[in-house]
Amino acid sequence: MPPARPTRGVRKSGTKAAGRKNPMAIDEQPIEINVEDIQSANPSVNMIVNGELGVGKTVLCGGLSALPAARVVFASTEVEGIVAAKRAGSTASMIRCPTWEHAVSAVNWGIKNLGPRDWMIFDSGTYMHYLYMRWVMEKVKGVNPDRDEDIPGLDNHQKVQNGFMRWYSKIIAADFNSVMITSPMMIEGPDGEEKVIPSFFDSKGKVSRFVSSQASIILYYDVQRDEEHGHVIRRVYAQPWPPYLAKDRYSALGPGQRIENEDFFAMAGMVEKIYKAREEVIGAEGQPARSPRRPRRPVR
Repeated sequence: MPPARPTRGVRKSGTKAAGRKNPMAIDEQPIEINVEDIQSANPSVNMIVNGELGVGKTVLCGGLSALPAARVVFASTEVEGIVAAKRAGSTASMIRCPTWEHAVSAVNWGIKNLGPRDWMIFDSGTYMHYLYMRWVMEKVKGVNPDRDEDIPGLDNHQKVQNGFMRWYSKIIAADFNSVMITSPMMIEGPDGEEKVIPSFFDSKGKVSRFVSSQASIILYYDVQRDEEHGHVIRRVYAQPWPPYLAKDRYSALGPGQRIENEDFFAMAGMVEKIYKAREEVIGAEGQPARSPRRPRRPVR
């Protein structure tokens, strides 16, 4: 005789329905809380330098090597850009990053070897996100040879976004200071106006918004030619200048500044201003901050 059919409504354990009925428990593990004095906190400075191709972002950032007692290291996909920085007098070191795995290893090296006065420059963050996308697609192709290596699926998009944001979070949490060099992209804001933001391989701007929110300083580097006098004008915007996104969490740089011709170490001067502003608020190298200034009464 054929086996009797199971009673309606009764399902074997291990089926999808059983899994829905008994979902896996996910509980938070207790963490020991350490309450710190806010005055002794010393977060790293994390910057983004955004600007069009060829305006001299690498040369500008290479000027950080003029900071006293600071080790400055490029994690570079842009070898020719490094040559320009060296020609301008930068004494920074370089880690070549031709692949995504080099970029990951460079951050791990920085966490191990660099301290609170040191800087790592990622040149460029835009291209590193492209390297990550290529790496993900190569892994997908290795598992499924029929997949197109140049067309990410929906699940691949989430991996390319979340994995890169996780990598940048390690940079933010590190003891060393960082600069992420990016190229610009145009995106429509909630108000319908177009905005220029750091470019990553994410058409909706999710990665760009995350990276921009985590960075403490966003500079837009703009180069224009003065037709009347025939020379180039270079400016760094440190506050929003529509349509350009910029910010300065320390309120150290004002609206920005003009970069004079052949001033290859202007970035070091800007960072010194940031250090000074940070010291007034939270102290330097873990030392107590200065007494806060008494606010002026408003003029009537």
